Amino acid sequence: MAIANVARSDNEEAPVGSLYVDVVTFDTTGNYATGGYLTFATSLASAIGAGRTILGIVGLETQGYTLEYAAATDALKVYVSSTGAADTEFTPGALALTSLKILVISK
Repeated sequence: MAIANVARSDNEEAPVGSLYVDVVTFDTTGNYATGGYLTFATSLASAIGAGRTILGIVGLETQGYTLEYAAATDALKVYVSSTGAADTEFTPGALALTSLKILVISK
């Protein structure tokens, strides 16, 4: 499982004090495993800048999925929403070539 085609939108970085806000697009590749896409910060480093600590993300264009950044494991977790039910983590399996756009808050 991996994250590919990572890019930061032109002129979308906005330093706020010691924080950074970046709009990033990427594709998911491979199979989604329980626990999410690991080493997420490393996957984004070329787009947002190496050495930054991700504080959180906001899903902008998520193809209907709910996204969460788990700092303790440095993983992007993907959840599926069901009408009238709580979100559940994506079932391990193919989540290939899904293009996503997020707002990344980092320092």
